[in-house]
Amino acid sequence: MSFPDCIEWLGAKVKGYGVRSKGGRRPKGKQVYVHREVWEEKNGPIPDGLWILHKCDHPPCINIDHLFIGTPKDNTQDMIAKGRSKLNPNKFKTHCKRGHEFTIVNTYSRPGGRECRECWKTRREEYVSGKL
Repeated sequence: MSFPDCIEWLGAKVKGYGVRSKGGRRPKGKQVYVHREVWEEKNGPIPDGLWILHKCDHPPCINIDHLFIGTPKDNTQDMIAKGRSKLNPNKFKTHCKRGHEFTIVNTYSRPGGRECRECWKTRREEYVSGKL
């Protein structure tokens, strides 16, 4: 899905992202991603470890308004939030469905998943008291 105002790179692409040769023809020239160049032209150098992400989820788009900077984790969370992940979305949750934080102390890890200790304790108390 792309935004109606995407500006699509019509040149060469690698894995859907627009690329071009910088510093002469290949093999001497270096291949660069065009969306990263567009970002740097407006905002300056991209700090090490950060990526340029697409709000529009359209890899060949070079519209500066569709680009934002983030970490690889931001990229994964954006992908999951938009429903594009084939990964288990529960893996990235920071809190259980009742709002308790998944911490080392408050989380049972077991094969096939994890469970909030607070919720487990509450369910156990309800079972023992006959409420379940």
